[in-house]
Amino acid sequence: KSMDGTESAELIPNGKVAVKHFIGANELCLTGAGFEILSNEHPNFLKVIIADVRVFARMSPKQKERVVNLLKSLGYITLMCGDGTNDVGALKHSNVGVALLSHPYNANKPKVEEIKEGNDTTNAAANQPKLPVQAVAHRRGAPRQIDNRVQRHQASVQNAQERLEKM
Repeated sequence: KSMDGTESAELIPNGKVAVKHFIGANELCLTGAGFEILSNEHPNFLKVIIADVRVFARMSPKQKERVVNLLKSLGYITLMCGDGTNDVGALKHSNVGVALLSHPYNANKPKVEEIKEGNDTTNAAANQPKLPVQAVAHRRGAPRQIDNRVQRHQASVQNAQERLEKM
């Protein structure tokens, strides 16, 4: 039922036409609890709608990993952004995993400098994303294969960013 109680719908629409109408008429958000119910009780319906879900919310790390693996098993290329702590499994299993760190650990700096630097990065301007590197300069002694891989990876990330911006 809707929040005001005026509309109600079946949990699982019957037939392909009803499913297509359900997906087309709604913006889908799936919570961790909803994901568990669908994956245990209605796995075929989950496979049909998973690619059209716009928001995954309140999911455990294992559930995030299962979402990525399910999308990959359906033939989709996956990109996962996460903080790198709880999201490690999903980041590792995705085709492109992006760990977002506000200020990474640096073993060469004394602790006092790290704390001071961490406090400085709380400004909104400091947390703005950096522009992507357009080209990789050839490093002396490094094989060209590594440079080619880095360039392909950067192009893939840039394409994924552009697709996400269009959504």
